[in-house]
Amino acid sequence: MGPFFFNVYEADIAVSTYAYILMFADDLKLVRVIKSFEDCLSLQSDLIEQERWCTFNSMVINMKKCNVITFTRSKNPIFFSYSLLDLHNIQRVTYVRDLGVTLTQTLSSDMHVLDNFVRANRLLGYILRSTRSQTSQKALKLLYCALVRQVLEFSGGIWSPYHIGLISDLQKIQDKFVRVVGVRQGMNYREVPVNLMSKELQLSPLVVRRKLQDALFLFKLINGVIKCPELLQKINFRVPSSTRSQELFWRNHHPTSYDWNCSLVRIQRFGCAIFSSVDFFNSSLPAFRKKVMKILSEE
Repeated sequence: MGPFFFNVYEADIAVSTYAYILMFADDLKLVRVIKSFEDCLSLQSDLIEQERWCTFNSMVINMKKCNVITFTRSKNPIFFSYSLLDLHNIQRVTYVRDLGVTLTQTLSSDMHVLDNFVRANRLLGYILRSTRSQTSQKALKLLYCALVRQVLEFSGGIWSPYHIGLISDLQKIQDKFVRVVGVRQGMNYREVPVNLMSKELQLSPLVVRRKLQDALFLFKLINGVIKCPELLQKINFRVPSSTRSQELFWRNHHPTSYDWNCSLVRIQRFGCAIFSSVDFFNSSLPAFRKKVMKILSEE
């Protein structure tokens, strides 16, 4: 009952705030589009209202965990010194880690991918050191998938990299694991047939798994398994003008590679690529998954 009563307790926290509010447990984020100095003052006013609410409801603001970040790709962004608790300036940062995802000012995924690479490499090293005498492929694969691969794939639909170097860096972790498994079977590290060993272990390339997750996310969103009207509204369905049309989604113009590779655009583009071979509307989820995996394996 604790979380339920806490939600009831803080239910009125956004009553007098005009900024968009994001909440998770006892973390709160205020989000506002800043186009002028007046917008900055409005956001500062919202912060003051949050401070008043906390004072009235006997809640304490932890200034050490308070940060401000400006998400923009503009060369001349508007910066403002926001403050709380008797004009204590809130620390401005260039990146934040939110719910396991590293967000930079430009919303580039590069830092998150590199962070995941480092974390996964450390975990893999720990596993290999702790299981020096273990030769069971099944046991090693279980540890890899449970502790390492889940780090490499967490929220992959958001940050899926499109730079070849970053894609290669992530795959190197899995290839390293496969080589070590081969070594424990008596092979030389550099002579391990990575592709054959990966098939034996039933480990698909990480880029294939990310594409599969993209397709499954799109399928679930269209069919209401994921209930998010805000995202569903951003899906640009295309009504075919002839029976020869093989695309389900519109291909809009995107002037930059950043726009071209953003999550929803990338997912819809892949949906167009497989639409002629799969049924997004009259398939069960297992059947859809099996069909997409067959397409990806043939590629």
